[in-house]
Amino acid sequence: GDDAEPVAQRGAGGGTEGAVGERQFAELSPEQRHRRTCVLILGVLLAFTSVVIGAKFGNSIFHAIIDAKDYLREQPLSLLVYFACFTFAAVFFMPYSPFCIAIGFIFGLSIGIAIEMCNILISSSVTFLVGRYLFKEKVEAILFESSNKTAQIWKSLLKYMGRDWRESAKIQLLLCFIPMPYGMNRYLVSLTNVPFLPYSGWFMIGM
Repeated sequence: GDDAEPVAQRGAGGGTEGAVGERQFAELSPEQRHRRTCVLILGVLLAFTSVVIGAKFGNSIFHAIIDAKDYLREQPLSLLVYFACFTFAAVFFMPYSPFCIAIGFIFGLSIGIAIEMCNILISSSVTFLVGRYLFKEKVEAILFESSNKTAQIWKSLLKYMGRDWRESAKIQLLLCFIPMPYGMNRYLVSLTNVPFLPYSGWFMIGM
């Protein structure tokens, strides 16, 4: 008897939340509703297509992957292509997790980790140099001209990181554990005055 009222209240709250969601959807413009509907339909079609392809061609795809694994291990240039693709993905904020999975699958755990750490060092160095020599002055000019709170926060953070590389090292280690867009933390450090060698060392420790 005592639990009836809270349950009823929870039910009423759930109904209220549903009504709010329906009202928010109804308030969208026809173009926005059409866009959301298309995205939903596209997601369902992609999921259905993936299931059909997996059911029909799953075994063939699996054997093709195994054959490709043996082929790539025998090709010395495959690592150079891998390094280039990984670095390209890191510079342009593209997901590079599939590359990490692939290298572990092809070369095994121990060799895969060694290759991946070398690759992370190369890609992080390239990203840092691109940010330092191509974007640093432009970003500083934008932040200097802007007066909003977000720009002030970024200016303070960049100034704090550039003041002492030891403090920057702490922030770098923390950024390695914070979900961020791919390569964002590398570009962030490149906009400061942190030297290249301390950045590389602490970044690799964090990774």
